[in-house]
Amino acid sequence: MKYRGPEKFPFTFPVTKNFKICFEKHILCPVLGVPWFFTYISKCRINLKPLLIMSEYSEKMNKAIEATEREFSKIRAGQASPAILNDVRIDYYGTPTPISQVAKVSVPEPRMLLVSPWEKTMVDPIEKAILAANIGLTPMKDGNCIRVTLPILTTERRQELAKLARKHAEEGRVAIRNIRRDANDALKKNKELPEDEVKKQQDEVQKATDKAIAEIDRLLAEKEADILKV
Repeated sequence: MKYRGPEKFPFTFPVTKNFKICFEKHILCPVLGVPWFFTYISKCRINLKPLLIMSEYSEKMNKAIEATEREFSKIRAGQASPAILNDVRIDYYGTPTPISQVAKVSVPEPRMLLVSPWEKTMVDPIEKAILAANIGLTPMKDGNCIRVTLPILTTERRQELAKLARKHAEEGRVAIRNIRRDANDALKKNKELPEDEVKKQQDEVQKATDKAIAEIDRLLAEKEADILKV
């Protein structure tokens, strides 16, 4: 078929000095279904490894923070929270099941949890599971529900819980420092990176480490204040 002019051409693209890149970006890649960004990177030989390393290890640091936060949520400080029962497992027809999957856990009062099973037959198994969890709580059946009242904490017990929180925080910091070490090792092993780029990326790793540890320190300060508040 004879070409009849630009108005019939199926693709349009801006006129630039680099016709080849423009052609690949706006015509060839869309037709082939290949993202132009990746073809451009491969032509320019841009090393994506540092970016991938930062992304991978930043995600690991975030998970370390989340793990520390979960540990904090298990420490009861006199205030009732459904998270206190997160580790309780119910024997649900032979399968260990989290309590949140067999019942609704609410907080009707500041120092009380109300566990409402989806099935009436689960009242006794839930009561037994809470007792067996050895978390210092005594459940009491109330019809088709279970009430769990948190005891008032003594000063000595509050100090013990604050110490436990500091222990979990230090474990989180150690995990983050280990991730920093692994990230730096991965950067050093990348022989394609020049020395100045390795140093630059290690500085970024250190910044991410400092930020993650600062977040754990913030969470610890909040938890300690909650524990020691009378």
